Amino acid sequence: MGSDKGLREHKGKIWAQIVSSVMQQAGLDVYISIREEQTAAYQKYFSPDKLITDNTQLAIDGPMTGLVSAHEKFPENDWLTLACDMIDMDRLILMSLITAYASEPGFYFYITGNPQDKGRYEPLCAIYTSRGLSRISAKKIDLHDFSLARSALFDNCYILHITRNAGRFLKNYNTEKEYQNHKTEIDPDVDAKNDPDQAAT
Repeated sequence: MGSDKGLREHKGKIWAQIVSSVMQQAGLDVYISIREEQTAAYQKYFSPDKLITDNTQLAIDGPMTGLVSAHEKFPENDWLTLACDMIDMDRLILMSLITAYASEPGFYFYITGNPQDKGRYEPLCAIYTSRGLSRISAKKIDLHDFSLARSALFDNCYILHITRNAGRFLKNYNTEKEYQNHKTEIDPDVDAKNDPDQAAT
């Protein structure tokens, strides 16, 4: 989009704050993954102890660098990750993901399935266990190309099937045109209350 997406504003808050708020509503302790050069900008909005800086020595590219960097800092933790441009996310989807993680133990990954593209996963709305992250780190897998989201990487994976109606909450805004043309004005909380079965199956 030509700028740091996490610092873009929507309804008076930066995108990173919006996503963080939804995660906090789901009962999560939130950390922000950043590159070193982003530190000063994000410290204006978040406590320094909530920022995890990418380890540039990792042989991994793209957003997965942040996850493996977090894994190195807190190796026993399992992580629910959410992309900063999923600003329409509904907390009920996150809670459904957390429920699956708690009730179906033993998987490396718990990932939402995209109802608009059958067979494709949403790797940035997912839970990565410490065991799964250790596996990724050991294999030095490059997830910069997210076509790998369809790959055997997730062979030991629980898929949370999101209904088509709720799929709009998984929207990524990768370009300015997408944001201007498709940004939603609904209140996900109110919408979810009106249709409690819509979030996941």
